[in-house]
Amino acid sequence: MVREAEGALATLASEWKKTFEEFQKAGSPVPPVLIVVCDNTDLAKLVHEHIARGNVLAELENRNGSRGETCFAPTFRIDTKLLAEAESAIEGETKQEAAERLRKVVDTIGKTEWEGEGDPPGKNIRCVVSVGMLNEGWDAQNVTQILGLRAFTSQLLCEQVVGRGLRRTHYDVNPEIGLFEPEYVDVYGVPFEVIPVKKKPLGRAEVQKVSTLIRALPERKRLEITFPRVEGYIFDVRQRIRVNLKDVPYLTIDPAHEPTEVVVKPSAGYRIGRPDRLGPGPEVLHDRNPFHHQKRLQASVYEIAADLTRRLKDKRDDWSARHILFPQVLGIVWQYLEERVIVVDENAPLEEIALLKYKQRIIERLTEAIEPDTESGEPPILPVIERFRPVGSTSEVLFRTVRPAVGTTKSHISHVVLDAPRWEHSVAYQLEQMPEVISYARNDHLDFTIPYE
Repeated sequence: MVREAEGALATLASEWKKTFEEFQKAGSPVPPVLIVVCDNTDLAKLVHEHIARGNVLAELENRNGSRGETCFAPTFRIDTKLLAEAESAIEGETKQEAAERLRKVVDTIGKTEWEGEGDPPGKNIRCVVSVGMLNEGWDAQNVTQILGLRAFTSQLLCEQVVGRGLRRTHYDVNPEIGLFEPEYVDVYGVPFEVIPVKKKPLGRAEVQKVSTLIRALPERKRLEITFPRVEGYIFDVRQRIRVNLKDVPYLTIDPAHEPTEVVVKPSAGYRIGRPDRLGPGPEVLHDRNPFHHQKRLQASVYEIAADLTRRLKDKRDDWSARHILFPQVLGIVWQYLEERVIVVDENAPLEEIALLKYKQRIIERLTEAIEPDTESGEPPILPVIERFRPVGSTSEVLFRTVRPAVGTTKSHISHVVLDAPRWEHSVAYQLEQMPEVISYARNDHLDFTIPYE
């Protein structure tokens, strides 16, 4: 099968090389990607070895270092069998870890940044040999050539595979026709037939527009802007409580009533440490410092708030659940300590509230003072954050456009694309000049939205 497909593979690879040179001239941080879709895992293995050995193009050859370790691997194979066997496991790596490493390569193809350290592992991939592209669930924006070495059982499946190479990289509307600018991908099938997704020939009078690469610049990481991805809103239905501390008596911590230090004078008859010698020993100072170190103030406050929450639940059956009441009660306890507790002597630390006599007074007083907050009005509205993409970032921006664009210096993103050139150019210029502006970004390909009704 490799022998019969070699001609088509060589031709399509040649087109890939031309695209690769165009990417280099444009300063693209990622290379174009050639995809080879095989019929089964055995064929995928043969095709991968054929390409990785440099039999097609030197630019697609996987090269080893002096110790036999792979130092540059632009051709990558991924299929279910390889994931299951994790054949490329390195020393000391489990099969599960090896499979996860392979998936990280696939997930970062065409990306310049990721959540891990260093460059994304799939950033420099140039060729992917696969079987079940749709099942393996990966996607990339820099796919430019696709070669199908399999029979597609339906037109839909064929179109879905082709769709892997048609992930739009820019959304420029042609003012003449009111539609997006066309983008193309080379798709070959074997036998040597081109299915109806091919490059449109340029007319002699037609001038091809030069696209600009818009991307996040790693060297400007300090200018990164992040934002929450909000998909909707819900009402905060928790029950609120309140307390009027002015009506709650003060609590006084006074060493005169509860001594924190005691001076002990041993009686006559022996000296400390020397029972053979008669006479009174030296005075010894006893304090509660070890007790205070063990009974930390924060721990005592949490104990008071927990006991107070239990009492409030017993007091009223219609109170909210404990996990809703407790944070509010905790805040009230802290507020009471700050505003209504008086420490008479500096030798009596606030940790004294760990004593049962003080704890009980605080709990009893606040139990009577806390009441439902019926005047809080409508419940507040809380945002619902996307579960799998909770945070958006300017570091995710990577696309091409033929629209006018101007470079930036105060933005994590390389350019500001100008839909309305005069107005947007003016805004970008002012933001660049204003000393109050540290960083800015145009909301373009950021997927930053504010849902509302």
